[in-house]
Amino acid sequence: MASTAAREAWLCIVRLFTSQDNTRRFLDVATELDLTPSTLRFLLVLSTGEDRPMRALAEDWHCDPSWVTSIVDQLEQRGFAERHVDASDRRAKRVGLTPAGEEARDRALVLLSEPPPAIASLSPDDQRALRDVLRKAAVGGAGGDGCGGMEG
Repeated sequence: MASTAAREAWLCIVRLFTSQDNTRRFLDVATELDLTPSTLRFLLVLSTGEDRPMRALAEDWHCDPSWVTSIVDQLEQRGFAERHVDASDRRAKRVGLTPAGEEARDRALVLLSEPPPAIASLSPDDQRALRDVLRKAAVGGAGGDGCGGMEG
């Protein structure tokens, strides 16, 4: 069972993430890249040089595979993703980013990494402390960097 402090911390993250400012920023970035919020989210999930089985994406997102197909169709139309037959199972399709998709994802990450006023107004020490704690939580305490690797 989570401690009261952990619940309060998580509720603060939820409130920050679902704030009007954050929602508006995500919509603005999607619009700038001529994407829908769903296609932007999908673009952010894919990694450079990694092809993912479309069925696994549907399972990860707890959605119908037809929805993933629709999102991939939209990204393919923009030249941001491509699908191909899985070499180990010809019935399965895999999807990966194209170089243009990698550029769009990188641009989205730059735009989304601009902190909201609530975080930008914290002292540099508080910003680093917040980053370090969230980084630990993002990688489950296993080390590494699940948050973009920017220092400062």
